[in-house]
Amino acid sequence: MAGAALPCAILGPAKTVARRGRQGPGRRRETRAAGRALHLPGRQTMYTRAAKAGSVLLLAAYLSLAAFGNLTDYDSNFGFVAHVMSMDTTFEGNRGMWRAVESPILHHVSFVSIIVAQAAASLMCWVGGLRLVFRLDSAENFHRAKGAAIAGVGLSLLIWFGAFLVIANEWFMMWQSSEWNAKPTAFHLTLLTLLVLIFLASPEGREDP
Repeated sequence: MAGAALPCAILGPAKTVARRGRQGPGRRRETRAAGRALHLPGRQTMYTRAAKAGSVLLLAAYLSLAAFGNLTDYDSNFGFVAHVMSMDTTFEGNRGMWRAVESPILHHVSFVSIIVAQAAASLMCWVGGLRLVFRLDSAENFHRAKGAAIAGVGLSLLIWFGAFLVIANEWFMMWQSSEWNAKPTAFHLTLLTLLVLIFLASPEGREDP
């Protein structure tokens, strides 16, 4: 009995090893296939590029609506610029009133400049976003097509951060006004635009081998 058990003990593991040897390549292929199915680097990078293009197009839509609203309701939105530059609703007795600009001509020039900048930024974002859409299949081509989109997003950042937060809010002390204070909106738009710019400028993922 002991002698019979010995061959079984030896042959059993040997058969198992042989069986594993025969199934090894198949299992390795299955593992590689499962890894590709889970990782999908090509699809993931494609989705990321699509998200970047979509973000630029959404910003283009917002800028277009902003410029359109300023043009179609010029007087209402012009009043905001006039009051901010005149500083007529800031704290009484503040020592920064020497910064006030009360010339209606300069008010109109400033407001028209904002509209032109919004229209230009929206146009660049539309063109840049559509270029990105048509180059989603290649990381290299997608990266090369970012120029117009980055320019449009960058100009949008200058509008919200430069014109509204730096000039209107700090120089003309818009933050002191209870009626004509666009600081929260300008801050949110600045942050959103900056995030789009960072996301857009981030490097592209590798292609499928």
